[in-house]
Amino acid sequence: MHGCAPDASCPAAMLVRHRKPFWGLIFAAITVGMLLAPLPWSDRTAIHDEVVIARPAAQVFDYVSTPRHWPEWHPASLGVAGATDHPLGQGERVTETFMVAQRGGAVVWTVIESQRPRTWSIEGVADGRRVGTITYRLTPAMTPSLTPSAERTRIEREFRYRSPTLLFALINRLMLRERVQAESTVAVRRLKALLEAPAAAIALREAPIRPKLEPSLNASSEARMPFQLQSTAFAPGGEIPAEHTCEGADISPPLAWTGLPPGTASLALIVDDPDAPDPAAPKMTWVHWLLYNLPAHAEALPGDIGKAGLPAGTRDGLNDWHRAGYGGPCPPIGRHRYFFKLYALNAALPDLGMPDKAALERAMRGHILATAELIGTYQKLQR
Repeated sequence: MHGCAPDASCPAAMLVRHRKPFWGLIFAAITVGMLLAPLPWSDRTAIHDEVVIARPAAQVFDYVSTPRHWPEWHPASLGVAGATDHPLGQGERVTETFMVAQRGGAVVWTVIESQRPRTWSIEGVADGRRVGTITYRLTPAMTPSLTPSAERTRIEREFRYRSPTLLFALINRLMLRERVQAESTVAVRRLKALLEAPAAAIALREAPIRPKLEPSLNASSEARMPFQLQSTAFAPGGEIPAEHTCEGADISPPLAWTGLPPGTASLALIVDDPDAPDPAAPKMTWVHWLLYNLPAHAEALPGDIGKAGLPAGTRDGLNDWHRAGYGGPCPPIGRHRYFFKLYALNAALPDLGMPDKAALERAMRGHILATAELIGTYQKLQR
């Protein structure tokens, strides 16, 4: 009888058995290579939104082109570093920390076109790779009589990006494009709501256009030091540890700041969440902590402020649980952003009792020298 029985003792059977995983590995390697290889064709995506804002074009232009405002209205923006305090001109750049579809990163944006108040365009690079361009186009909105209005502006926002690999193209078509479009739509709605709020109208009228200063024109390196807020508990844009949330001890995180502007007489702190109740469909901003009249010589707040005690003279405000003190993140759904905003004021505020956020903001109006901002995120643990 020629050959042998097809069992484990047969050399031919053993050869076939070992060939199967070998060819499986080859197939897997080829598949991964195809998914990660650069696309041989151009696969581009354009995300477009537009809205009419009841503000003059110059005011809208200056607001969207000032990077420190981005986290206030775009749900994917966690923070911006660099030249953030003025409308950016052509060639200026900033670094933005972002989170899209539960994935975070950092992108360097460079202004490639600036024609105030009509067009503003930025190009992004991450990890040495071009990620796309964002362009804003502003035109006077038409009145019911079909005449242009100087007080109403139609703003179009277009984000164009390309898929670098087949894997990215597949993910983009399956879920990423839909998520980016949804966040862009939320962003322009927030932008409209922010700029049309009565308090925004006053702030926009009072805010001067701050030109970029060359280093040689600044009085000193100390004067150029940015006003910054930090925490040893979490990095900018990072996740807030559970001990500072309702799922832990719910104690306040440690905070420290540097670069107070000259003339600072007191400080105020507001911590809030603009993503309530659902980041995919935010309806309100939930206030977690209010403090005012922190002394100008203070440089930090220790963790667990309820136990450590506030600096002398510091007053509490009311959070949205209608109580004084810190209330930590407790998001009902999704990952929320938490804004820690420290205001340097040129005066100590009068006794406001226990003000809510709106009352504190009214009292600070006209006294704000600078604002430092720290953003953290949190999502409840899946149980």
